[in-house]
Amino acid sequence: MVTVRSRKHGVYDCKPLPLLWSKLAEHGYGPHNTLMFDDLRRNYVFNPRQGLVIRPFRKSFRSRATDRELVKLKHYLLAISKLEQAEFEKLDHDRWEKWLRREGGGREALREVEREVEGIKAALAGRGGGEGGGEGEAGGEGSGGGEGGGEGEAGGEGSGGGGGAGPSA
Repeated sequence: MVTVRSRKHGVYDCKPLPLLWSKLAEHGYGPHNTLMFDDLRRNYVFNPRQGLVIRPFRKSFRSRATDRELVKLKHYLLAISKLEQAEFEKLDHDRWEKWLRREGGGREALREVEREVEGIKAALAGRGGGEGGGEGEAGGEGSGGGEGGGEGEAGGEGSGGGGGAGPSA
């Protein structure tokens, strides 16, 4: 994280992908195959084209059964991972849900999301609905993701995790 000062947001930390790309260039990582998601747009100040804003995950005890953000995000990441580099670089990630409906499998992809969510609910119900369950969720409240698959660890309330997807180099 790099500390940034702005008039609008004050002092905050943001994620500098160019720094990571410089350290991981030999492994093929760069703007052509990296996507970061978070619930705060300001975290993308250094790399706005690689940012995807997700809804914050709050009050998990109430919204756990209806939250579908990470499941839909997983389907988006899987769909765009099949794109050619030029297509990936043209994507507008601000409209990822619309793209998923239109290009990423349409209604069938969304039905698959619903089936997956029902499976998660059933698994949680089978465990007695205990804390910390669900795909990609660790303790605490947060929204996050992991590399490539959209499943990962959650952070503190309202925070997001980074992730990546895209065509192979």
